[in-house]
Amino acid sequence: MEETRKSEVILQTFLALLYLYLFLVGIKLLGVSLKGLGKGFAESLIQTTANPLVGLGFLSVLFLLRLFNRLRLPLPWWWVS
Repeated sequence: MEETRKSEVILQTFLALLYLYLFLVGIKLLGVSLKGLGKGFAESLIQTTANPLVGLGFLSVLFLLRLFNRLRLPLPWWWVS
């Protein structure tokens, strides 16, 4: 029983560190890609998403896409092009 608990803790710790590493790699790649696209594009992207409501709307769309995918539901007709 205790051996199972110990292995679960080790697995959860490993996964947490892996997710942290992948997050940091993603941030690094985002910075590299913005440098590659140029200063003007990066500034306009940051200015566009500086409004918290725009960021919230963007996150809600991503959340809904993930939810529809997870539940295997068809996308609403207005999202399909």
